[in-house]
Amino acid sequence: TLIGTTSNLTKVDLAFRRGGRFDFDIRMDAPDEGTRLELFKHYLAAVPNEIGDADILAVSRATSGFVTSDIAQLVRNATLRAVSEGEQKLKLRTLEAQILESRPLTIQELLVQVPKVLWSEIGGNDSVKFSIRQCVEWPLKFPEKFEMLGLKPPSGILLYGPPGCSKTMIAKALATESGLNFLAIKGPELFSKYVGDTEKAIRDIFRKARLSAPSIIFFDEIDAMATQRGADDTSVSDRALCQLLNEMDGVEARAKVIVVAATNRLDIIDSALLRPGRFDRLIEVPLPDLPARRQILEIGFCKMPLADDVDLDQVAAAGEGLSGAETALICREAGLKALSLDNRIEKLETKE
Repeated sequence: TLIGTTSNLTKVDLAFRRGGRFDFDIRMDAPDEGTRLELFKHYLAAVPNEIGDADILAVSRATSGFVTSDIAQLVRNATLRAVSEGEQKLKLRTLEAQILESRPLTIQELLVQVPKVLWSEIGGNDSVKFSIRQCVEWPLKFPEKFEMLGLKPPSGILLYGPPGCSKTMIAKALATESGLNFLAIKGPELFSKYVGDTEKAIRDIFRKARLSAPSIIFFDEIDAMATQRGADDTSVSDRALCQLLNEMDGVEARAKVIVVAATNRLDIIDSALLRPGRFDRLIEVPLPDLPARRQILEIGFCKMPLADDVDLDQVAAAGEGLSGAETALICREAGLKALSLDNRIEKLETKE
């Protein structure tokens, strides 16, 4: 009996796959949560540890997208780390620290190192943050309640609003707080001059996101690839949009894969992308109001010593119409001017 293996079936000549040669194609997908649980139990049994069954279950849930070799390497590296730190047995905190430094092999080239941003670091937009958490975190934390009520989790979230209103920052906070695999995609990166390459890139992104589910796909500046069909002289953007439409709500299931996108040009997004089943929730991120500007100033000046005559309420009121980025810029520019003034004073004192 002849057995062959490959990680890329599309490159295998069809002549090898006909009857009489390789009669059967057996697909080996990434392990699901239950399989990961058994794998962790198997590999942890071979090393001294203080990790209970409940903790192993939590770890298996937190390692979506990890294949068998990833889990074996993870336990091995965590054990070596424990030894180097002088621990007699592998502890949960050591294993969790190693998980944070590891990346699943299946989506390693797509995962990005997102700067850690907390919800508390985003001034204002409380209703926006609540809607985002409701759409992304609730279905994962309370799946039994969604099933009991017959609710289907949202498939996609589109953030829209003026430039500089923290849309991308909200996505970074979502990646940090949710702990899910986060695939950040920029629309222009997908376009290729070769026919079919753009569609293949989109298919690969969703395929790898499904393998590493639960996961989030974030399209920044989605208006670059989702404009109204027929508005462009070239058909590349039209083909890319059609592929995106099929992936978001096509025949193949997209369980536990949430698409989040951001744009400041909602008017040019194709209407087929905005219907329920694709982007279910359209969330506006508006210009910050007075309380939001006050919070942004507080966050920006939190590490700067302020003089007694600095009135943040007055500064926030004077910033009517400014975006969040422009309000944060006030803090940076004020700090730089204070620093330059100190340098000038030091030079004058030195000359004297």
